[in-house]
Amino acid sequence: MIRYANELDIPGIKEIADSHKKELGFTNIAIIRDAQQHNQIIIIEQDNILVGFIRFRLRKDDVAVIYEIVVGPKRTGYGSQLIHHFIRIAGESNKQYIRLKCPIELAANSFYKKMRFHLIGSEVGKKRELNIWQYVINPS
Repeated sequence: MIRYANELDIPGIKEIADSHKKELGFTNIAIIRDAQQHNQIIIIEQDNILVGFIRFRLRKDDVAVIYEIVVGPKRTGYGSQLIHHFIRIAGESNKQYIRLKCPIELAANSFYKKMRFHLIGSEVGKKRELNIWQYVINPS
């Protein structure tokens, strides 16, 4: 089941994020709490167990931004389910693009390519180089 996170989900989200420190760096629980309060985190559950989440923002322009998408270990298919669900949310919110950044050395880059995101550039982040990916919602 995919749904917006509630307050009771915050510890599980933090636990999953902390299990991916190499990819995400330190995740501040206050940021998770704020995102949850603003309906900016959706989670995916299997048998009532939180197995992944996506933290995002629907900007005021035509862009939706994914800050993190994480699934627990050996959770095949949950990431793509979260992406598809988020594409629907962004489209229903009249967004034309979804953007995200990913460190260039991570395997997640091949996942974004498989999900039909397009590499539109790169930039130097605080600690490492980042690829910038974009998904076009309802391309004409």
